[in-house]
Amino acid sequence: MNEIAKALGNLSGATPVKPSIFNEPIYPQPNDMWRIWHIKYIYKGKEFMKPDSPDGVGCWVPKIGDFVVDPAQGWFIVTDVDIEGNLHSKLKPWSPIATDGGDEDGDFSLLGGHVGNYTSEQLICSVDYSQMPAVMVVDNRLQVYGTNVATAKVFLNNDIGPNGEVISCRFDNSGNIISENMELELVDIPGVNNRAIWIPKPCHTNKRLPDGETATLVFYDKEGGYIPPAHRMVIQNSAFIRQAEAPKRYVKRVELLTPFRSENDPNLIELSVDISSIASVEWVGRVWYTDNSYRDLRVDGTKFILNGSKGYIPTTAGQSASLMLTYVLGEGEAAIQTHPGEQPHVYEHYRVRTTAGNGSYAPKLYGYPVWVNGRWEMKWWLYNLARQIAYEVTSKVEVGVDSPPFDGSKFGAVQHMTYAITLSDVDGRFKAYRHVQNVDITLYRNDPALDTSWVVGFEGSNTPFYGVQVYMNLVSMQAGNRKVNIASKQKDYNAWLNMMYYNIKPLSFNPMQQGGEDRAPEPTHFIIHVDDKHEYRYPIENWNKDLTIDVDIPSGTTVFVKWIKIDAGGTELQLGISGLVAKKR
Repeated sequence: MNEIAKALGNLSGATPVKPSIFNEPIYPQPNDMWRIWHIKYIYKGKEFMKPDSPDGVGCWVPKIGDFVVDPAQGWFIVTDVDIEGNLHSKLKPWSPIATDGGDEDGDFSLLGGHVGNYTSEQLICSVDYSQMPAVMVVDNRLQVYGTNVATAKVFLNNDIGPNGEVISCRFDNSGNIISENMELELVDIPGVNNRAIWIPKPCHTNKRLPDGETATLVFYDKEGGYIPPAHRMVIQNSAFIRQAEAPKRYVKRVELLTPFRSENDPNLIELSVDISSIASVEWVGRVWYTDNSYRDLRVDGTKFILNGSKGYIPTTAGQSASLMLTYVLGEGEAAIQTHPGEQPHVYEHYRVRTTAGNGSYAPKLYGYPVWVNGRWEMKWWLYNLARQIAYEVTSKVEVGVDSPPFDGSKFGAVQHMTYAITLSDVDGRFKAYRHVQNVDITLYRNDPALDTSWVVGFEGSNTPFYGVQVYMNLVSMQAGNRKVNIASKQKDYNAWLNMMYYNIKPLSFNPMQQGGEDRAPEPTHFIIHVDDKHEYRYPIENWNKDLTIDVDIPSGTTVFVKWIKIDAGGTELQLGISGLVAKKR
């Protein structure tokens, strides 16, 4: 008999009284028996009650100590009920306790033993962050049975529903995510022709997970259906150790991974003149071993070094130079052929050549805080030196690998952030070039009385930061007479333009290149962007005038000013974007 059956055998007390009409939540009574509930019957609020259901779906208030089963997420125990308030229940995940010597009727794994008796603390999901991308391996005691089995996913914590966050993924050779599904493989059982016992294969994750974080493994069939049960696990950061009986593997060769490798010559790197320097490209090195396995690592000057990259600045099409990708062998590592030096190493020669560009690979992220539900959140736009189109990319921007998370409630202290975006995720016409950018952000309270709500620095030398005493004055929000002003108390046009436009450090062509610019072009027009349906265009001469709009803007709302230049040929150039908070003055 398993633990759940044993628990059921201890039921005692009276059965709850079932009313004829379920029009009010049903309170537990002192003499009600301890019982197990399906989660659909638990009271979550009157809007979830179904009075016409025969058993009172959403109407029952459980007792502390009752158990609740959710077919999608497993078992829970009721730890608290707000009897004096909203009647909501607090549920804590629950697993049966393992007994000495096992449980004859427990869930049995052919190779892993009684998996059903392991607690979530005993089932491990290992993540190796020494590799890039990070390698994820789930406990091989977690097996699934059947010939219709297809894939698996790992979710963060216990939410495996539509809004759950999947943390498993697979990458292609260019570093692009191709799937969030884990592949499965048949278990190798000596003497058995196994066709129906599966375990997950190692995969990757692009999320930084601390030791002790929880995760849930879910299996799916070939039709995409869920295969119960879901398995709760604990994250363990681990660089995997070679087993004693495993054969020794040797480093065979190294390879530089980049979307800028020539299709005709794999040792030729073709960089657009738009790219300011080789150092601005996020390079990845791959180590190939004699067993045909490989390991990907960032080229950051520790294990992988790209010699010759610091002195090469693309300025002229046709310019070329030599590079050498060096991999430094670690303790216990060996290679088929090593080269002398201070440390044993393996290297591969490459050539780099500058190609003509149009500004597309000279991108810049503009990010500004937006007040949402009592805290600041970042909204992002992407521009480039082609100046043809601007992209709203909030959903595409990621916090950098070594960056702290953004804290939208941290007031008065600068946050040194790193953000990244892959251009091919924004527009399929781009290569998978990953742009990384540092941004300094200081937040203040969203107080209408303050002229400064936040400041943002887009470059290390960005002094003063953009946003100091910058705001939109809500002159009037009366229907039929809505007017705003973006002068921010400035009386001089040049001072205003420096504060509003040049302080965001708009992109400009390298003055050392042909057609270079000493600074970004001066805009001829600006567009007030409230949302995608409400934009208002004005000539730059209207910078200090009251501007008529036809939509209500609440105080504290972040709005945007897009900077436009119409050149002599009538072409509209996208120069940059500024954010400012609307205030009543």
